[in-house]
Amino acid sequence: MAKLLKNPMLWFFLVAFGMPWLGWSSIYFFDVQASPWRTALFYTGDFCSIGGLVAMYVQGGKAGAVELLKRCVRWRVSALWWGIVFAIPLLTGLVGYLIAGAMHEGTGSFVLSGFSMYFAPRVLMNFTTGPWGEELGWRGFLTPKLLETQNAVVASLIVGFLWGIWHLPLYITSAFSTFEGGLSFTISTMLTSVIMTAILLHTRGSVLVAVIYHWLLNATSMTLPSVFPEFDAEAANVYLYSEIGVKAVIVAIFILILGPNLTRNPRSVI
Repeated sequence: MAKLLKNPMLWFFLVAFGMPWLGWSSIYFFDVQASPWRTALFYTGDFCSIGGLVAMYVQGGKAGAVELLKRCVRWRVSALWWGIVFAIPLLTGLVGYLIAGAMHEGTGSFVLSGFSMYFAPRVLMNFTTGPWGEELGWRGFLTPKLLETQNAVVASLIVGFLWGIWHLPLYITSAFSTFEGGLSFTISTMLTSVIMTAILLHTRGSVLVAVIYHWLLNATSMTLPSVFPEFDAEAANVYLYSEIGVKAVIVAIFILILGPNLTRNPRSVI
C-alpha cells in the first residue's frame, strides 16, 4: 500500500480526473444554473494542473515540484518554435474555415476587425481555465512521464486520448452528446497532442509555451466566428471535420520531418 501511494501516476489520475469529474458531474446531475456556485464547480477543471504538480512532488519531492514550476516561466526558446506556436492555431482555423466554405456555400464576408476578439475579456479569461488549469498536468507531468517509456507519437496519442475523454462530464450535453461528436472531439485532441509534444520537445519542456499554444487554440475558435459572421450552422458542422483534416496534415508533416520521436536532436529534450 505504501508503495502504491508513492506512485506519481496514481496521484495524477486521482487529482486530475477525480476533482473535475466530481465538480462537472455535479453541474449536470443537479442542473446547477449560472451562479458563483456553478463557476466554482466549473473551475474544478484546474485540478488537472494541480494533479500535475502533486505528481511531480510525489515523484521528485520538492525538487520535482520546483522543476515543474521553473518550466512554467521558461520563455527563452527558439524563435522558430515561437513562430510555429503562434502560426499553427490561426493557420488551422483559417484553412479549416476556407475548406468548409468551399464545401458548402462559401465563407461569406470577411470582417478583419473580428480579430479584435482575441483581446475580449472573456477570451483573455480563458487563460485561467484550460491553458493554466490543465497544462501542468498534460504537458508538465504526463507527457514527459510517458516519454520515459514510449516514443513521442505513441505518448502523444495516449495523452491526447486521455485529454479528450477527460472532458466528458463537462461536454456531456454538447460534444459528447453523441458518439460521433465525442469521437471527433477526441481525435482532435489526439492530433493536437502530437503537435504539442513536438513543440514541448523543441522548447526545452516549456509549460509556458504549452499554455500559450493551448490558449491560442481556444482563442482562435472563439474569435473566428466574428471574422466570418455569415458562416451558417451547416458550414460550421463541416468545419469541425475540415479542422481535423488540417491538423492531421500538420501531424503528418511533423512526423515526416522529425520522425516518430518528433525531434531531430533527442539530447535536447525535456
